[in-house]
Amino acid sequence: MPRDYVQAEEQVGGGTMLNFVQSPYPPVTQILKNGQKDEWIGMQQDGLYVVNHAGEEEPWTPPSFSGYPSSGWGGDSGEGGILSELEGAIGAGGFRAISSSSGAGHRSGVHRDDDGTVHRDVPRSTISTGYTSFLFAGDMTLGDQMFFISSPDYLMYLLAGCPNYEETHTPEDAGSACPRREMKQGNFKFTVLGLMSGSDINSLNTEHPPLGGEWGDEAENVADYDKDIADYKTLIYRTMLDVGAMAGDTEAPEMWISDPETGANMTFAEIPQ
Repeated sequence: MPRDYVQAEEQVGGGTMLNFVQSPYPPVTQILKNGQKDEWIGMQQDGLYVVNHAGEEEPWTPPSFSGYPSSGWGGDSGEGGILSELEGAIGAGGFRAISSSSGAGHRSGVHRDDDGTVHRDVPRSTISTGYTSFLFAGDMTLGDQMFFISSPDYLMYLLAGCPNYEETHTPEDAGSACPRREMKQGNFKFTVLGLMSGSDINSLNTEHPPLGGEWGDEAENVADYDKDIADYKTLIYRTMLDVGAMAGDTEAPEMWISDPETGANMTFAEIPQ
């Protein structure tokens, strides 16, 4: 059935428009042609997952709600890097960015024994993820980016990071200047930065071996949010892609992806599992 467009936090760049819907959580990024509000695609975080050495996938969840809706900023490419206005359309050459934060695993806390003794609970394993979307009003060069991240104590802060490294880069490359990427007018991109920590998060870390501490009153699903990353080989950040607003009353949307190197197209039905 047709979808009704509801304006939330709109951004405009070239022929592209983003509508960032903060609530309900997790936020949804809707991507539209500028001025054409009858069709769009939506992106929303599905969750975090880990794959063990046997190839089995498991969810990595928090024991309770974890997330913070958004923080936004912008800028232009002129001399001095003057910040642009955060409301309305961005100027030529500028960009708008919106971030949200979510996480999994335990957080810091306290618990009380039967005799009234209060204990500070140190997280055994936790991860905070910062999602940032960018929309570019003009061609520009992009290097370091900002991410909205939460500490285990729920302290929110903006952290600079470089997502432009290739798989072939070594840890030594991380100490050099962030590689640049050329962005074009109307481009949309999103980046995710994750920070992992915890007293028992990595049993292979011989310099800081697991403490083996207990965390308050354990729940039945403790395995869902306490993870020893030594037991896993892959971390997955999964995003749902909603194309329902690209179709009319009866017809299915015609969708495909393109290989940026060859230009070849592949329909959604042809994408391997």
